[in-house]
Amino acid sequence: MDFGFLAHSTWGWVYGLVFPTAFLTALVVTPLVGSYARRIGFLDVPNQRASHASPTPLGGGAAIAIAFLVSVHLGIFQAGSSDVSLPLIIFGGLVVLTLGLVDDFMGGIPATLKLAALFALTLLLWRMDSRLIIKITPWVWFNVTLTLLWIVGVTSAINAIDNMNGLSVGFVAIAALAYFAVAIETLADRENFTLLNRFWALVSLALCGSCLGFLPYNFPRGRIFIGDGGSFFLGFNLAVLGVMGEWSHLSSARATIPLLILALPIFDLAFTVFTRHREGVTRTLVEAIQHCARDHLSHRLVDAGLSKAQAVLVLHAVAAVLALSAVEVAKSDTLSSTCLHLTQAGTVLVILGVLIKVGGTKGTQPRGEIPTGTPPLEGD
Repeated sequence: MDFGFLAHSTWGWVYGLVFPTAFLTALVVTPLVGSYARRIGFLDVPNQRASHASPTPLGGGAAIAIAFLVSVHLGIFQAGSSDVSLPLIIFGGLVVLTLGLVDDFMGGIPATLKLAALFALTLLLWRMDSRLIIKITPWVWFNVTLTLLWIVGVTSAINAIDNMNGLSVGFVAIAALAYFAVAIETLADRENFTLLNRFWALVSLALCGSCLGFLPYNFPRGRIFIGDGGSFFLGFNLAVLGVMGEWSHLSSARATIPLLILALPIFDLAFTVFTRHREGVTRTLVEAIQHCARDHLSHRLVDAGLSKAQAVLVLHAVAAVLALSAVEVAKSDTLSSTCLHLTQAGTVLVILGVLIKVGGTKGTQPRGEIPTGTPPLEGD
């Protein structure tokens, strides 16, 4: 990777400021948010699905959002320039954060309302900035539909892997760091790219630092949870980065890079829905999505004999391998390389699924199936 851009640009200094600012802000703000959440009774009370034994403060997503916003604005101020996408990211992120916090506080709001809100928000933001659209076909309506499905799907997938201490936050840190690495790689190729990705590199690094600053309070022991507010906020930002970043001048690589970076949660959601239906736990696709059980990849790894911390670290390692594949696609930037790394990623995920499936049948810990459904976009 060519880091010459960092050495010869004002933005190199900006990146060196943004990451520690995000990390330290999250490290300081998180316990304050946790203390306030306890004082007002904003707690996650354990149920038969929960992996924690005592009421735990919610609102960690707000702490991550504060650290993210502080570091991004400081970086923009130091750089002396911004991008028109900044208001879009801030507005959209705060809307989904508020939606999730309300959901957490009320103990659940109708799934249709959450889905409708995400669809409406995506359409509104697209009207605000036409770059918020996946451009892979000549038909605008089809591209808009794909964009809606992508943003809702990624947000839902991040929400779904928020089921074990440190899993979702650690994954987002890895994914954001991968986006940063890809952005720096593209910035080194000045013939094919504008400097637009310098802004997306800043956003990615701020997101990574904010998650890492929060992580000590959430892993290995969960002293505060991000809740739906946090998972919505993180998922939305990862989805927007995937759509709006200029990750490659090759259309196949541009679509593959975000897919590789976010492959683990997408695979987890697809694998879980498929196995629920195949095993007869649910009868329809809608039931499979709504069904609530301890049957995600992390739960199956625990069933296979790993501790919860080990299961999280294994999935983080898989996410890191897939992220490295995305960086390699950005470096080589050829159709053959894109296909090769996409096949490699698919093979890794299939092997993971097979091992988990086989290992889970030998585990001694039962999965707590719950007959009542949970709305989509509700973390397990």
